[in-house]
Amino acid sequence: MAQILAINPNTIQRAYRELEGEGYVYQVTGKGTFVAESPKGQNQEKIEALLNEVLKMSRELIYLGITKEQIKSHLDKL
Repeated sequence: MAQILAINPNTIQRAYRELEGEGYVYQVTGKGTFVAESPKGQNQEKIEALLNEVLKMSRELIYLGITKEQIKSHLDKL
Protein backbone atom coordinates (compact mmCIF):
# COMPACT_ATOMS: atom_id res chain seq x y z
CA MET A 1 0.00 0.00 0.00
CA ALA A 2 2.78 2.41 0.91
CA GLN A 3 4.50 1.86 -2.45
CA ILE A 4 1.27 2.34 -4.38
CA LEU A 5 0.50 5.60 -2.57
CA ALA A 6 4.16 6.66 -2.36
CA ILE A 7 3.94 7.44 1.35
CA ASN A 8 5.82 6.35 4.46
CA PRO A 9 5.02 2.73 5.50
CA ASN A 10 4.77 3.88 9.13
CA THR A 11 1.87 6.13 8.12
CA ILE A 12 0.03 3.18 6.58
CA GLN A 13 0.66 1.03 9.66
CA ARG A 14 -0.59 3.78 11.97
CA ALA A 15 -3.74 4.22 9.87
CA TYR A 16 -4.45 0.46 9.96
CA ARG A 17 -3.96 0.41 13.76
CA GLU A 18 -6.39 3.30 14.21
CA LEU A 19 -8.96 1.71 11.92
CA GLU A 20 -8.64 -1.57 13.80
CA GLY A 21 -8.91 0.21 17.15
CA GLU A 22 -12.15 1.85 16.02
CA GLY A 23 -13.53 -1.48 14.80
CA TYR A 24 -13.56 -0.71 11.07
CA VAL A 25 -11.08 -3.45 10.12
CA TYR A 26 -9.61 -6.61 11.60
CA GLN A 27 -6.39 -8.48 10.90
CA VAL A 28 -5.91 -12.18 10.26
CA THR A 29 -2.28 -13.22 10.70
CA GLY A 30 -0.81 -14.40 7.43
CA LYS A 31 -3.88 -13.41 5.41
CA GLY A 32 -4.22 -9.65 5.67
CA THR A 33 -6.55 -6.92 6.84
CA PHE A 34 -10.28 -7.06 6.21
CA VAL A 35 -13.22 -4.69 6.57
CA ALA A 36 -15.25 -5.49 9.68
CA GLU A 37 -19.02 -5.71 9.67
CA SER A 38 -20.52 -2.95 11.75
CA PRO A 39 -22.86 -3.91 14.57
CA LYS A 40 -26.52 -3.31 13.69
CA GLY A 41 -27.21 -1.29 16.84
CA GLN A 42 -24.28 0.99 16.22
CA ASN A 43 -25.49 1.76 12.70
CA GLN A 44 -29.00 2.47 13.96
CA GLU A 45 -27.72 4.98 16.50
CA LYS A 46 -25.68 6.77 13.84
CA ILE A 47 -28.63 6.76 11.42
CA GLU A 48 -30.90 8.31 14.05
CA ALA A 49 -28.31 10.97 14.89
CA LEU A 50 -27.84 11.87 11.21
CA LEU A 51 -31.58 12.00 10.56
CA ASN A 52 -31.95 14.34 13.53
CA GLU A 53 -29.27 16.55 11.98
CA VAL A 54 -31.19 16.58 8.68
CA LEU A 55 -34.34 17.68 10.55
CA LYS A 56 -32.41 20.37 12.40
CA MET A 57 -30.93 21.72 9.17
CA SER A 58 -34.29 21.56 7.42
CA ARG A 59 -35.93 23.58 10.20
CA GLU A 60 -33.18 26.17 9.91
CA LEU A 61 -33.64 26.34 6.13
CA ILE A 62 -37.40 26.83 6.58
CA TYR A 63 -36.69 29.60 9.08
CA LEU A 64 -34.45 31.24 6.46
CA GLY A 65 -37.26 31.18 3.92
CA ILE A 66 -36.69 27.96 1.98
CA THR A 67 -39.87 25.97 1.38
CA LYS A 68 -40.34 22.29 2.20
CA GLU A 69 -40.79 21.68 -1.52
CA GLN A 70 -37.39 23.22 -2.27
CA ILE A 71 -35.78 21.05 0.40
CA LYS A 72 -37.49 17.96 -1.01
CA SER A 73 -36.35 18.91 -4.49
CA HIS A 74 -32.74 19.04 -3.36
CA LEU A 75 -33.07 15.69 -1.57
CA ASP A 76 -34.56 14.14 -4.70
CA LYS A 77 -31.29 14.94 -6.50
CA LEU A 78 -29.70 12.19 -4.40
